[in-house]
Amino acid sequence: MTQDTSPERIPVSSAWSKRARIDAQTYDRKYRQSVDDPEAFWNEELDRIDWIKRPTEISDVSWSRDDLHIR
Repeated sequence: MTQDTSPERIPVSSAWSKRARIDAQTYDRKYRQSVDDPEAFWNEELDRIDWIKRPTEISDVSWSRDDLHIR
C-alpha cells in the first residue's frame, strides 16, 4: 500500500479569492519556477523591490563539509 503524500488543496471562498494578491495559476507558475530555476525566480522577485544597491549575487550556498553555509 502506498500513502498519498500530495498536499491537500482546500477550496477558497470567492470573497477570499477576490482579496488575494495572487491567483492559483500565478502561484503554481511561480512555485514551479522557484523549484526548476531558483536563480531566475529570485532575480525576478528582486525586481519587485526598490533597492539603494541591488544585490549582485542571487544565492551563496555551499554544502561542502569544509564550508557549509547559506547566505
